[in-house]
Amino acid sequence: MTKKTVAQISIPVQDRPGTLRQVLRTLSNESINLLAVSAEGNGDVCFVRLITDQEEKALQVLDKAGLPFFVKRVFLAELPDKPGALHRLTDQLAKEGVNILQIYGTSHNEGQCRIVLSFQDDDEANAQKALERYSSKS
Repeated sequence: MTKKTVAQISIPVQDRPGTLRQVLRTLSNESINLLAVSAEGNGDVCFVRLITDQEEKALQVLDKAGLPFFVKRVFLAELPDKPGALHRLTDQLAKEGVNILQIYGTSHNEGQCRIVLSFQDDDEANAQKALERYSSKS
């Protein structure tokens, strides 16, 4: 398993047709590629969460476009794309007493999947230990 800490950029937008397109167009016009994306709305507000290949540039572009955003450090992990891999990871996190606040993912390369994990700030050290233990068992 490979892992790294990355910036998850969260952008609150109105929950209506075309707002996601606006955010994505703003980034794609500046050749910023998405490594992961998630969006969740409640009828009024939608939170678009992004991991990009150019963190600083993405922040500058969003700021210049007048789009509000906030940043949280999250783990981006690549796991084997096979049954039980995510279960074993969440099992290790649970053994360390780590609460997962947010998780989303996608297939990546052949045989690999990409998972984004967010934890409470005070759980990050234990999460790091759990991810290291998982890596050593994979």
